[in-house]
Amino acid sequence: MVFNLPENLYTTDPNFTTLIRLLDDFDSYSREVQSDEATASPKGIQHGRSLHPRFDIRETKDTYELYGEVPGIERKNVHIELTGPNQILIRGHVDRGYADAPKKEPAKVTEEGGGGDTTVRFLRRERQVGNFAREFALPGPLQEFEISASMENGILKVVAPKAQPSKGRKIEIS
Repeated sequence: MVFNLPENLYTTDPNFTTLIRLLDDFDSYSREVQSDEATASPKGIQHGRSLHPRFDIRETKDTYELYGEVPGIERKNVHIELTGPNQILIRGHVDRGYADAPKKEPAKVTEEGGGGDTTVRFLRRERQVGNFAREFALPGPLQEFEISASMENGILKVVAPKAQPSKGRKIEIS
């Protein structure tokens, strides 16, 4: 999905910003409800839920900066592509970081020191895992070979320098 953002969407009026954030929260909630209905098994376990990380986009004199919340995602699982002169695609995958419980075996709980076979069962699964993809259309063209990205403390930062406007030139007839 491509988002074309008006230049001053979040900076014009504080009341308008509050409304935009409210609509964004409603959109996130409706996506979650639709995802829950589409992926819930009869026992209420979620499978294949897609993620929708939130991003802030900031414009400076020379760059566009994207800041995204990607907690728990390893660098190797995030991929950034320039898909057009002004479009950036960010996609990735989040794993749980531990093995899932066996599917067919019932969970067995033993007391500590009981010496029996133990398996794991989840009492609650709230962390979102799975794939995500976000594509952003920025207001102007980018310098494709100068785009950089870093990730620290669960925040992905992408810095995309603006392409310099063409100054034009004279062309001689041969």
